[in-house]
Amino acid sequence: MNYNGRITNRSCYWHEVLKRIPEDRPIVGVEVGVWEGNLSGKLLAARPLLTLWMIDPWQLTKTGWASRSQAACDVAYRRACEVSKRYRGRGRILRGPSQEVVTEFADESLDFFYLDAIHTFEEINRDIEAWLPKLKPGGWYGGRDFVDRWYGVERETYRINAAAGVDRTWFIESVLQPA
Repeated sequence: MNYNGRITNRSCYWHEVLKRIPEDRPIVGVEVGVWEGNLSGKLLAARPLLTLWMIDPWQLTKTGWASRSQAACDVAYRRACEVSKRYRGRGRILRGPSQEVVTEFADESLDFFYLDAIHTFEEINRDIEAWLPKLKPGGWYGGRDFVDRWYGVERETYRINAAAGVDRTWFIESVLQPA
Protein backbone atom coordinates (compact mmCIF):
# COMPACT_ATOMS: atom_id res chain seq x y z
CA MET A 1 0.00 0.00 0.00
CA ASN A 2 1.35 3.43 -0.90
CA TYR A 3 0.62 6.46 1.21
CA ASN A 4 -0.40 9.83 -0.08
CA GLY A 5 -1.57 12.60 2.10
CA ARG A 6 -1.22 16.09 3.44
CA ILE A 7 -0.15 17.12 6.89
CA THR A 8 -2.23 19.92 8.32
CA ASN A 9 -0.13 21.96 10.69
CA ARG A 10 -2.37 23.51 13.37
CA SER A 11 -2.44 24.32 17.03
CA CYS A 12 -3.20 21.36 19.21
CA TYR A 13 -6.44 21.90 21.03
CA TRP A 14 -9.35 19.54 21.15
CA HIS A 15 -11.40 21.90 19.00
CA GLU A 16 -8.96 21.31 16.14
CA VAL A 17 -9.87 17.63 16.27
CA LEU A 18 -13.54 18.53 16.61
CA LYS A 19 -13.45 20.63 13.42
CA ARG A 20 -12.67 17.46 11.47
CA ILE A 21 -15.68 15.54 12.77
CA PRO A 22 -18.89 16.33 10.84
CA GLU A 23 -22.01 17.21 12.81
CA ASP A 24 -24.54 16.10 10.21
CA ARG A 25 -23.92 12.36 9.88
CA PRO A 26 -22.94 9.32 11.93
CA ILE A 27 -19.17 9.01 12.37
CA VAL A 28 -17.11 6.17 13.81
CA GLY A 29 -13.67 6.96 15.18
CA VAL A 30 -10.93 5.61 17.40
CA GLU A 31 -8.81 7.36 19.99
CA VAL A 32 -5.66 5.37 20.82
CA GLY A 33 -4.14 6.47 24.12
CA VAL A 34 -7.16 7.67 26.07
CA TRP A 35 -5.75 7.78 29.61
CA GLU A 36 -8.56 9.48 31.61
CA GLY A 37 -10.82 10.14 28.62
CA ASN A 38 -10.62 13.93 28.59
CA LEU A 39 -10.48 14.31 24.80
CA SER A 40 -13.02 11.52 24.31
CA GLY A 41 -15.50 13.25 26.61
CA LYS A 42 -15.18 16.58 24.84
CA LEU A 43 -15.64 15.04 21.41
CA LEU A 44 -18.60 12.90 22.46
CA ALA A 45 -20.30 15.87 24.13
CA ALA A 46 -19.93 18.04 21.05
CA ARG A 47 -20.84 15.45 18.40
CA PRO A 48 -24.01 13.49 19.25
CA LEU A 49 -23.67 11.35 16.10
CA LEU A 50 -20.12 10.25 16.96
CA THR A 51 -19.34 6.72 18.10
CA LEU A 52 -15.85 6.76 19.59
CA TRP A 53 -13.80 3.70 20.48
CA MET A 54 -11.58 4.55 23.44
CA ILE A 55 -8.48 2.36 23.35
CA ASP A 56 -5.77 2.13 25.98
CA PRO A 57 -4.10 -0.75 27.85
CA TRP A 58 -4.34 1.07 31.19
CA GLN A 59 -1.51 -1.09 32.48
CA LEU A 60 1.98 -0.52 33.74
CA THR A 61 4.40 -0.28 30.81
CA LYS A 62 8.14 0.06 30.42
CA THR A 63 7.81 2.56 27.58
CA GLY A 64 5.81 5.74 27.14
CA TRP A 65 4.90 8.45 29.62
CA ALA A 66 2.34 6.27 31.39
CA SER A 67 5.17 4.35 33.05
CA ARG A 68 3.91 5.34 36.47
CA SER A 69 2.28 2.82 38.74
CA GLN A 70 -0.48 0.33 38.16
CA ALA A 71 -2.54 2.23 40.72
CA ALA A 72 -2.33 5.37 38.55
CA CYS A 73 -3.34 3.34 35.50
CA ASP A 74 -6.32 1.92 37.40
CA VAL A 75 -7.50 5.39 38.43
CA ALA A 76 -7.19 6.62 34.84
CA TYR A 77 -9.17 3.60 33.61
CA ARG A 78 -12.01 4.24 36.10
CA ARG A 79 -12.19 7.88 34.98
CA ALA A 80 -12.32 6.83 31.32
CA CYS A 81 -15.12 4.38 32.17
CA GLU A 82 -17.08 7.25 33.76
CA VAL A 83 -16.71 9.23 30.53
CA SER A 84 -17.85 6.24 28.51
CA LYS A 85 -20.94 5.71 30.69
CA ARG A 86 -22.04 9.32 30.23
CA TYR A 87 -22.50 8.72 26.51
CA ARG A 88 -24.51 5.48 26.69
CA GLY A 89 -22.93 3.28 24.10
CA ARG A 90 -21.29 5.97 21.98
CA GLY A 91 -18.06 5.95 24.01
CA ARG A 92 -16.89 2.35 23.78
CA ILE A 93 -13.87 1.17 25.73
CA LEU A 94 -11.48 -1.47 24.49
CA ARG A 95 -8.80 -2.21 27.06
CA GLY A 96 -5.61 -3.56 25.54
CA PRO A 97 -2.59 -2.68 23.44
CA SER A 98 -3.45 -0.86 20.24
CA GLN A 99 -1.88 -3.39 17.91
CA GLU A 100 -3.87 -6.20 19.53
CA VAL A 101 -7.32 -4.61 19.62
CA VAL A 102 -7.04 -3.33 16.04
CA THR A 103 -8.08 -6.83 14.92
CA GLU A 104 -11.57 -6.10 16.31
CA PHE A 105 -12.17 -3.67 13.42
CA ALA A 106 -12.93 -4.45 9.78
CA ASP A 107 -10.86 -2.81 7.08
CA GLU A 108 -12.32 0.50 5.85
CA SER A 109 -14.68 0.72 8.83
CA LEU A 110 -13.45 3.94 10.48
CA ASP A 111 -13.88 7.58 9.57
CA PHE A 112 -10.80 8.53 11.61
CA PHE A 113 -8.25 7.45 14.16
CA TYR A 114 -6.35 9.68 16.55
CA LEU A 115 -3.07 8.60 18.17
CA ASP A 116 -1.88 9.82 21.54
CA ALA A 117 -0.21 6.71 22.91
CA ILE A 118 3.46 5.69 23.04
CA HIS A 119 5.37 8.24 20.96
CA THR A 120 8.51 6.36 19.96
CA PHE A 121 9.27 5.91 16.27
CA GLU A 122 8.74 2.17 16.52
CA GLU A 123 5.38 2.41 18.30
CA ILE A 124 3.95 5.22 16.17
CA ASN A 125 5.05 3.26 13.09
CA ARG A 126 3.30 0.13 14.35
CA ASP A 127 0.14 2.06 15.22
CA ILE A 128 -0.11 3.84 11.88
CA GLU A 129 0.63 0.67 9.92
CA ALA A 130 -1.96 -1.28 11.97
CA TRP A 131 -4.75 1.29 11.87
CA LEU A 132 -4.36 2.72 8.36
CA PRO A 133 -6.18 -0.17 6.61
CA LYS A 134 -9.13 0.43 8.95
CA LEU A 135 -9.77 3.90 7.49
CA LYS A 136 -12.55 4.41 5.00
CA PRO A 137 -11.47 6.07 1.75
CA GLY A 138 -11.33 9.80 2.48
CA GLY A 139 -10.84 9.19 6.20
CA TRP A 140 -8.23 10.97 8.27
CA TYR A 141 -5.81 10.28 11.06
CA GLY A 142 -3.82 12.42 13.38
CA GLY A 143 -2.29 12.66 16.78
CA ARG A 144 -0.50 14.68 19.41
CA ASP A 145 2.99 15.71 20.34
CA PHE A 146 4.62 16.41 17.02
CA VAL A 147 7.66 17.93 18.73
CA ASP A 148 11.36 17.12 19.17
CA ARG A 149 10.72 15.54 22.57
CA TRP A 150 8.72 12.83 20.81
CA TYR A 151 10.94 12.41 17.78
CA GLY A 152 9.28 9.13 16.82
CA VAL A 153 6.03 10.89 15.96
CA GLU A 154 7.78 13.48 13.82
CA ARG A 155 10.06 10.96 12.13
CA GLU A 156 7.26 8.55 11.28
CA THR A 157 4.92 11.28 10.06
CA TYR A 158 7.60 12.54 7.69
CA ARG A 159 8.50 9.02 6.62
CA ILE A 160 4.99 8.26 5.52
CA ASN A 161 4.00 11.64 4.12
CA ALA A 162 7.19 13.57 3.27
CA ALA A 163 5.74 16.93 4.29
CA ALA A 164 7.09 19.88 6.28
CA GLY A 165 5.86 21.59 9.44
CA VAL A 166 6.27 21.11 13.15
CA ASP A 167 3.45 21.45 15.63
CA ARG A 168 2.09 19.54 18.59
CA THR A 169 -0.85 18.16 16.63
CA TRP A 170 -0.82 16.64 13.21
CA PHE A 171 -3.55 15.54 10.85
CA ILE A 172 -3.28 13.59 7.65
CA GLU A 173 -6.01 13.38 5.08
CA SER A 174 -5.35 9.94 3.75
CA VAL A 175 -5.66 8.85 0.17
CA LEU A 176 -5.06 5.12 0.05
CA GLN A 177 -3.77 3.67 -3.19
CA PRO A 178 -3.12 0.03 -4.04
CA ALA A 179 0.58 -0.87 -4.15
